[in-house]
Amino acid sequence: MRKLLKSLGALLLVVIMLVSAVSCSNSSSGSSAASSGGGAAGSGGSASEPEENTDPIRIGLACALSGASAAYGNYQYWAANLAAEEINEAGGVNGRMVEIVALDDANDATQAPIVAQQFCDDPTIVGVIAHGGSACTAASQPIFEEAGLLNVAPASSSNYLSTLGFSQWMRIVVSDIYQAPRIAAFIRNNLGLDSAAVVYANTDAGVGILENVKAVSDGLGLSIVAEETYNPGTESDFSTLITKVKSTNPKSIIVQGTYQDLGVVMRQLHEMGMDVPIVGLSSLTYRATIDLAGVDAVQQMYCVCTFNPFSENELNKNFMANYTAEFGADQIPSSPCGLTYDAVYVICEAVRQGATRENIADWIMNRIPGNEPFVMEDMLLGPNITWSENGDVSSFTCSVVKVDESGNFVAFEDVDETNLVIPE
Repeated sequence: MRKLLKSLGALLLVVIMLVSAVSCSNSSSGSSAASSGGGAAGSGGSASEPEENTDPIRIGLACALSGASAAYGNYQYWAANLAAEEINEAGGVNGRMVEIVALDDANDATQAPIVAQQFCDDPTIVGVIAHGGSACTAASQPIFEEAGLLNVAPASSSNYLSTLGFSQWMRIVVSDIYQAPRIAAFIRNNLGLDSAAVVYANTDAGVGILENVKAVSDGLGLSIVAEETYNPGTESDFSTLITKVKSTNPKSIIVQGTYQDLGVVMRQLHEMGMDVPIVGLSSLTYRATIDLAGVDAVQQMYCVCTFNPFSENELNKNFMANYTAEFGADQIPSSPCGLTYDAVYVICEAVRQGATRENIADWIMNRIPGNEPFVMEDMLLGPNITWSENGDVSSFTCSVVKVDESGNFVAFEDVDETNLVIPE
């Protein structure tokens, strides 16, 4: 009996060894198949080939989805998703789909850093489009910088932002140091007027407009006869300000601020008999501006724009068709809307070329030795756009939009830059 048990034990040991050998063989074969892309259904590549990245390209969007600035924030949200849909319908970026991740900063400088930190804490975000205002951008830049996360500003135009030395920041909107002087050039050269009052919000952007207009006015022969400021979002009666402006008898008025405030300012200017040309930037190109002011009060309102919604460029025409189909034929897309759309394409083009979360800022701003220069050949902003090392747009053109007798925005003409010299 003992001999039988000993024989059975030996046989059992042989069986266990055979099963173990077969199991190890199968395990080794499975590991090899997995590393090469998966057996008969795989690509047939060698074990040394990296697996194809099919993860979505997740782009953050920090914009005002609530609060007083929600009108243009919601346009930004729509534009970002339009760009993502177009890219995905064309097959994505190297086979990867684009996903927009939006968080509400309410255009509030206290909320912006919180939103920035949320994006920085998410390792799947390749870059962020942020924010709608210069104060928000200034507040959040150190957070993005510490995390090494690209943040692209579609609407923060204050000069000083590009002097802060942050390497992860860039903007698609043109700096005030280049936009504001075009307002002065338009008044002097296109309209043929030689004096202007400046009415501006008491913000960094407002002060920047004033300073940059004054920096070029003498060279153009434009006299600045009044400088009046107001506190944005807190005033509804501008009669005292208007009385001061009216006493200087300006032939034109330069304005800077939100459409909510300036719509009311223009209505009260008209009511107090101040029917002179009013010139601002694209922050006034909203239907709400006309509704607040009234059609009669904006017949001499001109908006100097770097993004021209009426451009004959095919890309701009298609974007305009999509926009009006969504929001109405009497609407035009604002600069933050159009430039948010551009920002999605810029980020995706860099990723297509090989950029990653870790180096995308350096990639776009041409700070990687040996890389081909990064150039966006076709954008709503214009053709062949590049960026300086400090994050500013390097080239652009300015067009003007006005309101017709029916209360619709229409193209006017390009800015005549004769005698315009911008101090460096």
